[in-house]
Amino acid sequence: MPVTSNRSVVINWTSDVEYTQEFPAVVSPLGSGQNQLVSVTTALTVTVPTNAVAVTIIPPVSNTTALTVKGIAADTGIGIHLTDPTSLGLSTTQTTIVLAAATTTSNVRLIFS
Repeated sequence: MPVTSNRSVVINWTSDVEYTQEFPAVVSPLGSGQNQLVSVTTALTVTVPTNAVAVTIIPPVSNTTALTVKGIAADTGIGIHLTDPTSLGLSTTQTTIVLAAATTTSNVRLIFS
């Protein structure tokens, strides 16, 4: 069953410079609402759920293994932060993403919007 998905990125600076700005994504009334817990290996191919417009990748808080997001397994990909969440907007034509790690990394959460 679809869910309405509201996502945004907020930049908030404090201290010497005070600044806050929110960048909302388009509201998706057909979001997938899927929440998956996966173990990332050298090349884990994940199927993007129907109507998903974004994925948020949340590594375990104690993670020490480098993680990479790829479009296909042969890509170099981009490295993501070891423990901070990463949210990516997805093309409507994106059917899979590949997550890679040097060693198996368990309990990586994927939230599809």
